[in-house]
Amino acid sequence: MHIFYNPEENNVLPTEESWHSVKVMRLKAGSRAYVVDGRGSKHLIEITVPHLKKCQYTILETTTYTDTHPYVHIALSPTKSMDRVEWFVEKSIEVGVNELSFLLCKNSERKVLKLERLHKIAVSAMKQSGRTYLPKINALCPLETFVKNTKEEAKLIAHLHDKGTAISAFKPQTSNCILIGPEGDFSKEEVEHAMSNHFEPISLGDTVLRTETAGVIAAFALGM
Repeated sequence: MHIFYNPEENNVLPTEESWHSVKVMRLKAGSRAYVVDGRGSKHLIEITVPHLKKCQYTILETTTYTDTHPYVHIALSPTKSMDRVEWFVEKSIEVGVNELSFLLCKNSERKVLKLERLHKIAVSAMKQSGRTYLPKINALCPLETFVKNTKEEAKLIAHLHDKGTAISAFKPQTSNCILIGPEGDFSKEEVEHAMSNHFEPISLGDTVLRTETAGVIAAFALGM
C-alpha cells in the first residue's frame, strides 16, 4: 500500500504528495493508503477528494510507534560530490539514523549545501524504509562550534591519526554522536579540539573508507 508524508494535522496531502497520489499513483475517491507524520504516527487513510494540489482524506486508523533503538547523530564533513552526499543521507536514514549534521573542517571540499533537496531525499528514504520518524537535518556548522554544543551522552570521533576503540566493541549509549571527517581527514588540531570537548576516538576498521561510507557504517553500528 502506498505511503505518503504529511507533517500537518489537516487531512490534506501537501502539494507534491497530492500530485504524486493522483497523477502518478492514480488514486481515486475510496482508495486507501498510509500517511506518516514524521513524528511516529502512521495513519491508514481513505481518499475523499483526489485533487492534484489538495488531495483530501479521512483517517480510518492510527498507529503510533516508539523508537526503541539508541539515538544516533552523525556529524559529517560533506564531500565535493553532491551525489555522494545525497547517497549518504538516503542510506543512513534507511539504516536508522536520527539526526544528521554537516561540518565545516579545515580540509572540507564543500561549503554549500541545499538543505531543501536533502530534506526531500530524507522524506523519500523514510517512506521507502517504512520508518515513521523523519530524521532532523542540520545546516553546515564549523567543527569548533559543533563540538562545544553537542549534548549526546556518547561523543565519538573517527579519525586516522591514531587507532581508537573498535566501533564493533563499543556499546551504544542512549544517545550517540560521531564525527566523520572529510576525504583529507580531520587536522590534528581539530582532533585535539574535539577531544578537549570530551569526544573519544573510535575506529571504523582497518581500511580507509570514503567519507559517506564511514558515515553509513557508523549509523548502522551505533543504531543496533
